[in-house]
Amino acid sequence: MKSQTLNEFVKECIADALVKVMASKSFNDITITEIVSLADVGRATYYRNFSSKDDILYYKITLLLSEWLEKIPPNVNRKEKTTLFFKFLQSEKELLELIYKHEKGYIILDSYLNMPPDLRHVLDEQNIMDIFYIYGVFGITEAWIKNGMLEDPEELASILLRKIHPTDGSHVS
Repeated sequence: MKSQTLNEFVKECIADALVKVMASKSFNDITITEIVSLADVGRATYYRNFSSKDDILYYKITLLLSEWLEKIPPNVNRKEKTTLFFKFLQSEKELLELIYKHEKGYIILDSYLNMPPDLRHVLDEQNIMDIFYIYGVFGITEAWIKNGMLEDPEELASILLRKIHPTDGSHVS
């Protein structure tokens, strides 16, 4: 096993341990000792990989988003990609609800903004539209999570794209 692969595995164990403890304890009351004990790693391993509990959550969300992005087939249009994104979020409902229960929603926004490519370095016309879209999707995500994620992902994608592109939301790429 490569050291990078082992390191990623260890980081996932730490992230999963934090999420597990979050289900039963206030975020501020969770200790590093509890996390490393449940993850079965040493404190040095935690400090080598993370600087805070927020950093662990950011890693977890970023990892999930990266894995989702890798599964998207090439040449998927924006409507299909948006629908797949809302379906992905729905599949992570338990984690997302925990994050909001602990008032850590800003970590989701940070993760969205740092998905490749990082759009904030050049403010050209396309990046401005992409940033606008990301913030809009984040707002919808936040409201959807807080509402119990009751709405259908395909319908959310359709509504969003009809509002952004009222003339023809079905052919948006």
